[in-house]
Amino acid sequence: MLKIPSHLILTAKQKESLYSLPDSMFTNIKWESENDAISFLREHNLVLENRNERKWKVRYSDKAKGIYLLQCCYGSDMSSKNKNGKDKIRKSRQDYKFVSCLAFARIKKFKNNSINIFGYLNHLEDCQHQPPPHLNKKNKIHDSPPYTLNSSLMLSKKIKRKSANGFSFFYKFSRNILKREHPNSSPREKMIRAARLWSASPNEVKNSFKRYAEDDNALMTFDSKVTKPAIIMFDRDDRDEEFNRLFDELISEDMLI
Repeated sequence: MLKIPSHLILTAKQKESLYSLPDSMFTNIKWESENDAISFLREHNLVLENRNERKWKVRYSDKAKGIYLLQCCYGSDMSSKNKNGKDKIRKSRQDYKFVSCLAFARIKKFKNNSINIFGYLNHLEDCQHQPPPHLNKKNKIHDSPPYTLNSSLMLSKKIKRKSANGFSFFYKFSRNILKREHPNSSPREKMIRAARLWSASPNEVKNSFKRYAEDDNALMTFDSKVTKPAIIMFDRDDRDEEFNRLFDELISEDMLI
């Protein structure tokens, strides 16, 4: 029986619709090399130089295993996430108009550089009528960090010099305070507490941390020509898979200003 990835944000009706589709409607292709896959990825907008036109959101990633799960921006009813989510850090914001699109793609890159894509890649016609995602966001404070498949087809989160990660700096600032006040809390619990503090902070405070982050070399490293991915300063005991997943989820939504 077809297995739908559990990390997708779907309503009960959407799940029922996906499971009712015949297997032939799903894509499950493997290429022996990256070059063989690139044309297919571009055809389905999984590789975009202009991130403002991309209509996919990252729902899950495991860099060690080379797995990345993407879902159509217009296929997620965030209210269903609030009802079913285990971690009620804050109310999830509905950034994109929900049109019940079923499209998703699970991309896996193997160590021998072969690529596999599994998913349902047929968007609804309503998706095509939506404005570009960067114009469709409601109550927008920031641009989400772009997720793109780079030259090696590995999904990477690249943050430009002018888009400093304010929440990362805020977490670095508040981490030591949280350690003193809650010494027995796990790294994951500290992250959740920091997220609550951040969500409750006014935009003026968030913008201040963004300005601090822009001047803080601890968050980013640059060489003479290329902007490298941001380096977030975590303690050694902070680096567990669930913690990293939660952090990625937070900064991929409304934690970056």
